[in-house]
Amino acid sequence: MRKQQPAGLAQGDRQRLGLRLKAALGIRVRHQALNLVENDFSTDRCGATQLLERIPRAFAPRQGSDGRAQPFAPGYQVSAAAEYQDPHGWFARLDSHAIDSFYYYTSDAQTSHSYHLENLRVGFRHGAWTASVWVRNLFNVQYAQQGFYFGLIPPNYPNQSFLQLGDPRQIGLTIDYDLQR
Repeated sequence: MRKQQPAGLAQGDRQRLGLRLKAALGIRVRHQALNLVENDFSTDRCGATQLLERIPRAFAPRQGSDGRAQPFAPGYQVSAAAEYQDPHGWFARLDSHAIDSFYYYTSDAQTSHSYHLENLRVGFRHGAWTASVWVRNLFNVQYAQQGFYFGLIPPNYPNQSFLQLGDPRQIGLTIDYDLQR
């Protein structure tokens, strides 16, 4: 027997497929990782077999019980990473994350744009010491995390869009000492 949900709440599920590949191309690539998240708010829960059958539909738009895509539920999210480790202590890692567009709220038609972000970390490890330089949002992509649409400016208070942007490019240096070594 199914639980009754209050009116206005969408029914649905979120499926995730993870894949981790380990490759040895000489000594160059340590591992790659790939994640795919499919948000589907129009069907009941399903098992792994049904999820595998639905992978080709992962990039199709998802709709709720009211016929519209749910807020903050992108149709897909994909992450991939590649890491390099040199036997002499040098290492590098590149991460990429892509997200589909989504509605901000159920009350209006304002949507985000799909975007992708890349992060990079390069460093050197020697004994218990590790030093690395990292960059988040490598290509300085401007993307909105949150959107609002309402009247705020007097005297007529016309409705307008307000966006909260995600973090711009950030560059940092990390120095670690491992007490366990």
